[in-house]
Amino acid sequence: MSAPVLDKKALSVIITGVSNSRHFTLSTLHLRVIKVILIGGLALLLLSWAVASYYFNEKNKQLNQEIEAKKQAHIALQTSQNGEKHQQVALAELAEKTKKLKEVYTQIHQKLEKINLNEGIKVFDEKSVFSSIGPLSKKELAYISRVLPLGLPAKKKYRISSHYGPRIHPIRKKKDFHKGIDLAMPLGTPLYATADGVVKFSGVLNGFGTTIKISHEYGFETLLSHLSQLKVKKGTKVKKGQLVGLSGATGQVTAAHLHYEILFNKKAIDPRDFLRWNSSNYKHLFKKNKAVPWVFLINVIKFKNIQKQASSQQDALSKETLK
Repeated sequence: MSAPVLDKKALSVIITGVSNSRHFTLSTLHLRVIKVILIGGLALLLLSWAVASYYFNEKNKQLNQEIEAKKQAHIALQTSQNGEKHQQVALAELAEKTKKLKEVYTQIHQKLEKINLNEGIKVFDEKSVFSSIGPLSKKELAYISRVLPLGLPAKKKYRISSHYGPRIHPIRKKKDFHKGIDLAMPLGTPLYATADGVVKFSGVLNGFGTTIKISHEYGFETLLSHLSQLKVKKGTKVKKGQLVGLSGATGQVTAAHLHYEILFNKKAIDPRDFLRWNSSNYKHLFKKNKAVPWVFLINVIKFKNIQKQASSQQDALSKETLK
């Protein structure tokens, strides 16, 4: 092959073969067209490569997003399943605790059924599971103070003019047993319920004059006599601290005062230590007043509250599981 011959206006190319030679002349125009074609082809190739790269990058990005979404969904499903398993385990544990509490509560009721109310509840021996009172929480003390007749029936402390026990009756002048205490107070002093309960009697009662009798939980009752005015009727549900009447001088009295009784299982007991009750000296009542089996009674109250809490927690977990 011979070397190409170039001039200012054209490009000549001679190709020599075995049998003959061929001569090509490319003008400047031809060269420009070839140059444009080559540049255009290269640009098209680069553009195609750029479009293809963008397309594959977007597809790869979309695929990665789909993979991440499926991964997160799988994690969420596992978390949900683990949460449901945890709730099921918690419900099973709570059901087992509730079952045990019910068994204990059944034992309590069986013991109560064997008690002769006419003789009063007897304190259980030291081997009993109810042989001691553990520390009481603020909530337990607040509950006990609300349901048992503890504290004063008036806003302030009044002088005890006649104590619980044997005495000479001020009117009949004979020996008798005073079943309550007399609190000397001015006529018309507001009187309040010492615990939640239901009014069992509201009216005039023999020598007691105008009287209110309130039935409370756990076998307790309170009686307020010689009143000048009644503020509640029979059947009324009352709360601790609710106004129930005004002090007076009705019935067999020598002066205005309040006759106040506390009964446990239909028997009158000394109210004095009940009046002194507060959250800091509550053990004093348990030690001094032996007419009530406090160890047994307080543990019954504590177990009842635990049973209520367990039932509430079980209901809450059940509702959460159903969501």
